[in-house]
Amino acid sequence: MNKRQFDKKIIAWSLIAAILNPAAVLPAYGRDSDIYLSPDPAAVAATVPISVLNRAQNATDIYLAFFQPGPSSASLGTVKKFNLSTDPTDCGGTNKTPCLIGQTVLTKSPPNPSPVKNIENVTGDSITRTQSIVIDPNASSLWAPPSITDGGRPDQGGTGYQLINTAGYDPSTRNLYTFISGTSSTVDLTAESNAVR
Repeated sequence: MNKRQFDKKIIAWSLIAAILNPAAVLPAYGRDSDIYLSPDPAAVAATVPISVLNRAQNATDIYLAFFQPGPSSASLGTVKKFNLSTDPTDCGGTNKTPCLIGQTVLTKSPPNPSPVKNIENVTGDSITRTQSIVIDPNASSLWAPPSITDGGRPDQGGTGYQLINTAGYDPSTRNLYTFISGTSSTVDLTAESNAVR
């Protein structure tokens, strides 16, 4: 899989555009675009939710879906929640806003500001003079305890952590149904014949 890495400004301006005017966002930078923020071959897609009551408003929540194909038929993946911040203290200065933040303060090495909640790490290649932006591996997303450093790993934290660690949750009691036109005998999704096994 080839990695595409977007410049930090493109990511920031795309997220700002999506927050300020979700309908005007170009498809290439919209909620379905793939943004690769990890040096591992993990695909990341950003989603910016809009208010149901007022489509001109957004929360500061940013959801990143992580997916990493593997050699087996099962692949790794989860959805993680981060926040968009415009606070220079969180981001590492006024020239670093807006930024994506987790719930812990991170200590980083130059050229990254430190200590900050900004989850983005900028790495530079002195030969090609290019910069890459990756998610700090020590970052903690908002759906896991601060002690869980899940960073950009698709096999830790996020929705998967919530499903496994929620009291009373048992995967065997989870029901999943589907309707396939021409195959399913009824449109009732709770019918036993539409259960996915």
